[in-house]
Amino acid sequence: MKITSPDSDLLKLSATEMAKRIRQRDVSSLELVEAHIARIEQTHEALNAVVVPLFDQARQQAKHADELLTKSSANPNGALFGVPVTIKEFFDVKGTKTTGGIVSPNKKPASSDAAMVSQLRRAGAIVLGKTNVPQLGLAIESENPVYGRTSNPHDTDRSPGGSSGGEAAIIAAHGSPLGLASDGGGSIRIPSHFCGLCGLKPTAGRISLNGHWKLPSFPNGWNTIGPIARSVEDLSLAMQCFLAPNSDETDPTIAPIGAPDASSIDISKLTIGYYEDDQFVTPSPAIRRAVRESTNHLKSLGAEVVPFDAPPTMKAWEINLGLFYADGGKWMKQMLGDSAKDARVKKTLMLASIPTIPRRAIPSVMESMGQTTTGKLLKLSRSKTLSAFDYQAVQEQQDAFRRKFYRRMHEEKIDAIICPVFPTVAMKHMSQDIVLGYGYTYVYNLLGLPAGVVPTTTVASGEETDRKTAKDNFIRDLIRAEEGSEGLPVGVQVVGRHWREDVVLALMQKLMAG
Repeated sequence: MKITSPDSDLLKLSATEMAKRIRQRDVSSLELVEAHIARIEQTHEALNAVVVPLFDQARQQAKHADELLTKSSANPNGALFGVPVTIKEFFDVKGTKTTGGIVSPNKKPASSDAAMVSQLRRAGAIVLGKTNVPQLGLAIESENPVYGRTSNPHDTDRSPGGSSGGEAAIIAAHGSPLGLASDGGGSIRIPSHFCGLCGLKPTAGRISLNGHWKLPSFPNGWNTIGPIARSVEDLSLAMQCFLAPNSDETDPTIAPIGAPDASSIDISKLTIGYYEDDQFVTPSPAIRRAVRESTNHLKSLGAEVVPFDAPPTMKAWEINLGLFYADGGKWMKQMLGDSAKDARVKKTLMLASIPTIPRRAIPSVMESMGQTTTGKLLKLSRSKTLSAFDYQAVQEQQDAFRRKFYRRMHEEKIDAIICPVFPTVAMKHMSQDIVLGYGYTYVYNLLGLPAGVVPTTTVASGEETDRKTAKDNFIRDLIRAEEGSEGLPVGVQVVGRHWREDVVLALMQKLMAG
C-alpha cells in the first residue's frame, strides 16, 4: 500500500518556506503544527513513525510563538521560528526516555535536551515528537520490541531504512518537514534513498554528539549527526542551525568551522569522480542508471567527470568487523540486559559469539551451503575477541586505509564522488541479510568524509532486476527488493572532501534540480 499525498498545501511546503510564511504572518505556527499533527495521526496506523508524540507541548509552544509575533516590537531571529520538526529516538529530549529500542522499565526520562535538540529549539523549531529506530541501531529495518515496526510510505510492505527510518518515513509522508538524525554507517543516507528524500552526513567531528545514544563498541568517530528533509535548501538551513556560534561549548572535539555556504561553489571548476559498482555487490539497473544520468548532468554543467575506483570494499569490511566486534558482542549483551531482542540483533549476537576455533571453520561450511556472502565476510573475522594489541593493529589499518584514500583523491584532483547509496531500492520487510549491502555508505563513515543523498529518478518499467537467482540469502533479499519495485525512488550519493559540505550540497542542489 502506498500512502497518498496530503490534501493540505501547507504540508507540502519546505521548512524554509514555512519559516518565511510565519514571519510574513501568512500562516501561523499553530496552523502548521496542527496540520502536521493531523497528518501524523492520519498515517500512524500504516507507518508507526512518530513513536514518542509530544503534541500538547508542540501546541503550547506554537501558541507562544504566534503570541510573540502579534507584538509589534517582536522580531524573532530564529531561522526555524515556529516551524515543526521531528527528532530521532536516539536523541535526548527532556522529559522523554531514550531507549535505543531496548526494553528497560527502570530507564529514566532525560533531564535535558541533546546538544542539537537545544540548537533546534534556539533556532525556534517546535518538536512534534521522536521517531522510530532499530534496536541498538544495528539494522536497515526500523523495528524494535519497544515501539514495533515502521513502514515506508511509498510501499508499506517495505522498510523506510535504518537507523533513522522513522525520521525518513514521516518526512516522506509529509508529517514533518525536517528531521534531526544520525549516521554511523548509512543511517541517514539509506533511509533518504529508500524514501526519496535528501539527507546529509557531515564530516566526522563536525557536529556535537552530546546527548545522542551510543553503543560503546561502535567505532569512535564513525557516528555523525545530520538532517533529513525533502529539499537540499532545508539541509543547508538545518546545518546553519546546528553550527550556529556556541552550539556546544562543552564538547572540545568539535571543529570551530561555520556552516557551509553552497552558493559560492562553481560546478564548472570541479572534478567529479564516479563509480557504479564497488566490486562486492552490483547495484540494480535503475541505480546504475541514476549514477550515469547524474554524472552526465554535471558534465553538461561544465564539471570534469572521470571514472574513479571505489574504496577497496573487502579491506573496509575487514576493518569494520575488527573494530565493531572486537569485544565478541559483550557490550551489546550488557546494554540489552533482560530486554526482548529483535531477530536481527539475535543474529548479530550469534555471529559475534562464535568461538575462535569454530569461527575459522564456519566460512567454508557457510559457502558449501550456498551462503557465500556471509561466508566471505566471516573469513575476515578470525577471532571472537581481540587483544588490546590486535585492536590497536586494526585501528592502524583504518588510519592507513584513510591516508591511502585521501592521497588518491588528492593525486587525482577529485573534488567529489558520485556513487550508489545501496544495491537496491527500499527493501522488503524482514530481509535480514540485506544489511550486508551497506558497504556503499559505511565506507565513508570509516573515512570520515561528508556524504549526502539526493533523489534523482524512479525505477522504470522493465528495469527492476537483472540479477540471477541464487541460494545465498543475501542475493535473495536483493531480488526480493527489486521485484515489484517499479516507481520507487532512487537516490545517488555525493561524497566530498573533509569539511567540504558546501561542495556536497551544491552538487546535490544541481542534481535535484536536474
